[in-house]
Amino acid sequence: DAPSPPDGLNTGQDNSDILSAVLRIDVDGTEGGLKYRVPPDNPFVGRPNVRSEIWAFGFRNPWKMSFDGRGRLWVGDVGWELWEMIHLVERGGNHGWSAMEASNPIKPETASDLAPISAPVAAHRHTEAASMTGGYEYQGSRLLKLRGAYIYGDYETGKIWALRHDGQRVVEHTEIADTPHKIGTFGVGNKGELYYIHYANPATIHRLIPNPRVGQTSDFPRKLSETGLFADTARQRPGAGVYEFSIHEPMWQDGAEATRYIGLPKTSGIHTDIVVRGNGSRNITTAWPDEAVLAKTIRLGKKPVETQVLHFDGDAWSGYSYRWNEEGSDAELVGAAGEEFDVPVKGWKGGTRYRIPSRAECMRCHSMWNKFTPAFEPMQLAGFAAFSKQSARDVAVGLGLANANYF
Repeated sequence: DAPSPPDGLNTGQDNSDILSAVLRIDVDGTEGGLKYRVPPDNPFVGRPNVRSEIWAFGFRNPWKMSFDGRGRLWVGDVGWELWEMIHLVERGGNHGWSAMEASNPIKPETASDLAPISAPVAAHRHTEAASMTGGYEYQGSRLLKLRGAYIYGDYETGKIWALRHDGQRVVEHTEIADTPHKIGTFGVGNKGELYYIHYANPATIHRLIPNPRVGQTSDFPRKLSETGLFADTARQRPGAGVYEFSIHEPMWQDGAEATRYIGLPKTSGIHTDIVVRGNGSRNITTAWPDEAVLAKTIRLGKKPVETQVLHFDGDAWSGYSYRWNEEGSDAELVGAAGEEFDVPVKGWKGGTRYRIPSRAECMRCHSMWNKFTPAFEPMQLAGFAAFSKQSARDVAVGLGLANANYF
């Protein structure tokens, strides 16, 4: 939808058309000149100005639906601004859009009088999900603890959840995996095992396996001073193997300032290939060593507020944030959900409200689509004008980063 207003056609609660609805038809029959038949027990048969094909309505952007072993219909619904939703669909149900987005009122005055609005059985804020992908009830034999649970995921954050509903309420709802993947769809194999597709180039198929380290404590640094990024944390003097760098086009930060760092373990380096195509376009790929780190300290005035850390474990990038203490001597690791707080700033009346994003939100921007490290790449480092005027090989050699390939 366009950001404002959403649902410009006002079709979410309008049942004179078949948009924003789940339909139920009999494809083996015909009637009234149609190449299908409407089952006579559909909920709105005979209602004036209502399409009789509708089984349930009020969906924004259903992405994958499936029936479970009890014949219940599950739908993953991609949200708008605040929420991602999972619906358990019943006959004649109204699932809210665009009067509501989960618990968020959008156009409540448009609510249909055909049925009261049913809340989703699960709703995720955009701090942990951003594009819901519906899945299946697990009926396989490899993961017995998941048997009978509805498994679904999120395209943007790669998270996967298990949900159980006893017909009256949710009795279990657990995040079971946090992947680096873009979960485009789920599928079920011949033996009932569950698979999902990572939508990439090339796309790959994956399955879940038990995590042998579940429940084990981690020695991940809880303080910025424990990360090794700085020899002197209070002065932010880089440690061994850590270097400050700047870019030509920083993101908009509403008056805040940032200092950026790259940390490479021991004597390792990075290798960038710049492929120049015949039409002049470039494809840039970078190979990073295990335990590479990119960091950014954000300041309001002279006060450090947050240091963001992007860490590569050899397989995937992960984002973390550290919140600085009042003295500016050290920073504490922020929880996965992020934080929001007031920051007193000298010269700024009343200070300012500051928000540290969740770890899931970090990876919505640092994604495979921008190759995870949008700041540390040749055009940002060399400058867009310099990059467009010089050959890729000259830029690469000048930066000491890359080999350049041509075809």
